Amino acid sequence: MRISVERKKGEKEKMTKHLKFFLVLAAVIIICAVNIFNAENMIAAVKASVETCLYIIIPSLFGFMVISGFLIKSGLHSMIFAPLYFVLRFIIHVDREEFSIIMLSLIGGYPVGAKLIADSGRSDTSALLPYCYCAAPVFLMGIVGMGIFGNAKIGLYVYLANAASCFLLSAAANVKRPIMYKKFKADIKINLQIMISSVLSASTSIITVCSMIIFFSLIVETVRFFCGEPLSHGVFSAGLLTFLEISNVLAFPRYNILLLPLIAALTSFGGCCVIMQTAALIGNKINIKPFLLARLPAAVLSAGLCQIIAGFAKVDLSLSTGTVNWSKAISAPLNFYLSGIANPTASVMLIIMAVLLIKNEKLPD
Repeated sequence: MRISVERKKGEKEKMTKHLKFFLVLAAVIIICAVNIFNAENMIAAVKASVETCLYIIIPSLFGFMVISGFLIKSGLHSMIFAPLYFVLRFIIHVDREEFSIIMLSLIGGYPVGAKLIADSGRSDTSALLPYCYCAAPVFLMGIVGMGIFGNAKIGLYVYLANAASCFLLSAAANVKRPIMYKKFKADIKINLQIMISSVLSASTSIITVCSMIIFFSLIVETVRFFCGEPLSHGVFSAGLLTFLEISNVLAFPRYNILLLPLIAALTSFGGCCVIMQTAALIGNKINIKPFLLARLPAAVLSAGLCQIIAGFAKVDLSLSTGTVNWSKAISAPLNFYLSGIANPTASVMLIIMAVLLIKNEKLPD
């Protein structure tokens, strides 16, 4: 009887493995076919994604990846958020290092959290990762706030909801852990090797992120090719495209405040492209199922919190047409990149430097 059960289990696993293989093979064949028969649109999609990486992703993300990586490797991260940790440790029962990683990831945006966890050398990545996953405030204020509603404040409300959902999720998950009150002595190490290592690690990560964005532009264009006109407009199509790649949030109808909770939920979830970026940066340390299960309640919580925040702030369409000086000031750098005025030379040189660093990754003593 036991042998029979094990045999059935083995056959089921074998069938699942074969099914995954054929699904992936079919997807690859379909994308290749669309590349041939829809070459013009595919080229345009890849070109647009490359421009997104050159004008937005690399300039806005690379610097923070280097700095945050240096903070983690040097041990300085444990000192920066010490005053805040002293107060919040009674609510969020994590140790000082975990708290610093969470805070840096909430400031830096989606893939930064995964990179910081990888740099920290932690073995329990699946436990910490769900709380280190949030869109960057500049991204949400620029893309969601200015891009959809014409006001950076609304993007800030979405960010606060996303960040609060991560924080509350962490507090709930760690409620049974004891409060970390022991004295902490930081092991600070600052030298040239750590700086070079941080630059090398950020270079590798930024290439991974950009590669995923370009790849998913092909997937999105393939979906457009088969769905045709029904996917060219409407809330459902915008939601589906955003679910695939988060920057497609701009496909949502403009100035519709009723869509704010849905947008908050989608940005909290991050989309398939960001999840792939996260998995790539973590490597084989990530258990994707618990991570996805944790992101679902976070998305729902983010939608509810965004509705509450918007209600307290009395958000309406009049905000979208108003002129707020600080909103323009905050969104100015992102608008600079989006306008196409920025020169991509620096980003191109950065990619060349990254390739050279990766090729010669042996660090000096």
